[in-house]
Amino acid sequence: MLQYCYTGKYSKECNDVLNKEGEQLYSAHIEVFLLADMLNIGDLMELASWSYSQLSLR
Repeated sequence: MLQYCYTGKYSKECNDVLNKEGEQLYSAHIEVFLLADMLNIGDLMELASWSYSQLSLR
């Protein structure tokens, strides 16, 4: 969050949420989006949404 406040972006190397077997449950971009929603930071919500949408293009 602090990185976003200073730079307007967040690390793309953030960790995805994994289960006990190491399988991806969901992207860390979802966590960022939920946190931004809780804190009412619209620009960060848009950035997280855009970043998540880029995952499907890979």
